[in-house]
Amino acid sequence: MEFALKVVYSMCLLSVTIAGSIYDIGTGPFCNASPEDCEDRGDEFIGYFQDTCWAGNKVWCKQRATVKGQEWVGAGPFCNTLPSDCRTRFLKYATSAKCGDGSCCVTGIKRLCVPDEKASSKRFGALAMKPKLKVWLGSSPMCDGKCSDCALYGMSCAGKDMTGDGDTCLSGKKVMCLVPEAPALWSPCQANILKVLSYNVRELDFMYVHDGQRERTCRIPRRIVEQLGDVDVIVLQEVFMGGCFPGVVSLRDLFRHHGFPHMTNKVGDRDTGFLEDGGVYIVSRWPITEQHETIFEATHYMEADAFAAKGVIYAKIIKTVKGTSRNYHVFGTHMQAQIGDIHDSVREDQAKEMRAFMKDQNIPFSEPVIYAGDFNCDVRANHRHVRRVLGKLNAGIPPRVGKLTATFDPTTNDMFEDKNQAPGPEWLDYVVYSKDHLKPWVSTLEGIKLTSKTQMEICSNGPFKPSYMYPDSSFCSKKRTITDLSDHYPVLGMFMFP
Repeated sequence: MEFALKVVYSMCLLSVTIAGSIYDIGTGPFCNASPEDCEDRGDEFIGYFQDTCWAGNKVWCKQRATVKGQEWVGAGPFCNTLPSDCRTRFLKYATSAKCGDGSCCVTGIKRLCVPDEKASSKRFGALAMKPKLKVWLGSSPMCDGKCSDCALYGMSCAGKDMTGDGDTCLSGKKVMCLVPEAPALWSPCQANILKVLSYNVRELDFMYVHDGQRERTCRIPRRIVEQLGDVDVIVLQEVFMGGCFPGVVSLRDLFRHHGFPHMTNKVGDRDTGFLEDGGVYIVSRWPITEQHETIFEATHYMEADAFAAKGVIYAKIIKTVKGTSRNYHVFGTHMQAQIGDIHDSVREDQAKEMRAFMKDQNIPFSEPVIYAGDFNCDVRANHRHVRRVLGKLNAGIPPRVGKLTATFDPTTNDMFEDKNQAPGPEWLDYVVYSKDHLKPWVSTLEGIKLTSKTQMEICSNGPFKPSYMYPDSSFCSKKRTITDLSDHYPVLGMFMFP
């Protein structure tokens, strides 16, 4: 057996390397390898040989067959894992090894977890049948993850684990939080009806403020679908960090999960030389076949807006219902903030730029064009300015319906602890149509009171604390309970076209 393996090694090295299933361990001249060296890697010992060895032996190992979806749990050097850790990943325990897929353990051992569809389906039901959006809470080495933390973000606890998504905990455990199943979208309206929601979600960077950015944005897509299940297009503003858990379960991930798989880039998210991007992008239930963006030249250089790449995002959207398709052209924006004549002038110039950008798209006059976003001009207190902005766009505003008379209202929105800390009530958000193009037969504009179903406990801190803080953290100077999901209320534009 040893002779045969030695011949294979010397004569057929190329084929062994390509196959990748048999390999040797031990380095001459002192080859003190043992069967345990194979087992430490989770592989099978085949036999000894002494090629180039003055003392001891080399060993042949057969690599364990790789199973699609397998996962080694545990990270060296401290691998404090249990076979039961596989269950928190909806997998089955297969074997243990000191090294597994990487650095070896000084203490403890790694576990190999493999898929087991039959067992997983029986144990977890529908949970195992489709991928789940999940996030692990708790950072090594001291992992104080608690199941109750999942509820902070509207998620459910699926279990605890000492490794989770990365380094092993020296104390405590990490907790896996699952995003709930998405509620079913409502049946869409016919193809010639378009419903567009504009929503300023106030997700400013933690460096500037802590006001529940994570807790709020983790809930927004679900609450939109629950309350407005037949909306076609959503124009978002002030998404500066990415929403929810950026890079793990982001706002984009959540919108895909809730039935909005099509989305544009974010205005200014490339290297534009600005401190912040524009924070505006579009998500859609229907395919986006074309997108473009522009950054405003008009700005007030003495305001914070001058440091953000504010501008316009454009999406061509094709809505198809029961074999009938219609083209729609949606432009999303977030205009200059603040009150005063000079700010009014900047917004009017930005509206002029927006219309010029629209004209550059060469959109047929027979197809609808929609402008949506936080225009930052108040129709309640400064209706003449609003008329000038709409005039620059050559846009028509739908009649207002519904109970809300303001989209920014410190007197009714519990994000404002001090009801006098901001002006208001104001109507700042709009979804309007271009008079240059196909006009709607019927249109309405409605402010929507969108809140969490349950109270949210948040950390309410001032600036210069650049990372997220749990409400119960010792670094959080103040915690509050709120239900509103942003300082703005979203507005819904409904348009029925010929």
